[in-house]
Amino acid sequence: MTKEKALALLDEAYEKNPGLWKEHSITAGNIAYTIASHIKGVDAEKCEMYALLHDIGRIRGKHKIRHTLDGYRYLCELSEEECARYCITHVFPGNRIIEHTSFDITSADLDFLQSFVMQHPNTIEDKIVQLSDVMASPYGPMVVEVRLIESGIRNESNIHVFESWQEYLKVKDEINRILGKSVYKLFKNIVCEWTR
Repeated sequence: MTKEKALALLDEAYEKNPGLWKEHSITAGNIAYTIASHIKGVDAEKCEMYALLHDIGRIRGKHKIRHTLDGYRYLCELSEEECARYCITHVFPGNRIIEHTSFDITSADLDFLQSFVMQHPNTIEDKIVQLSDVMASPYGPMVVEVRLIESGIRNESNIHVFESWQEYLKVKDEINRILGKSVYKLFKNIVCEWTR
């Protein structure tokens, strides 16, 4: 996988399912590259590609959790298993399946997700993609807490969304510890409000 190919896949998916998710994915890629380039031993270019493609399952429609499986299967069909992993892991920080939104999948799919998440403990790359996803607004890097609330309002959520948010905040805190400073200090401009 190259950045050029990842961007071409995003363009193709956008044609089939237009939406702000494409700009979100590009922002996530930029955030992942920036974070990874400040962490010793992490390949920033790979993290950028993983984040660019984390929502590629949108190619198969406007789905909730199903987009994780759609993306995983789509990239596996393209023999891009290395990138496919992040289509699933970006939604499950802390290796926890938290049913915080519409689980528009079959029970067999849920069993597959549970097994996959348990067999793929979060690596630093997973955590970078998770944080990049939750920081990425279509308009640029956003304060995590604001982005979480925006996402909760925009998406179908339930009481379990708070558990999910806690896991994302743990990831942010861990990345801050690794960096030795707030991740926000890596970016010139951070969006503190969202456009309604």
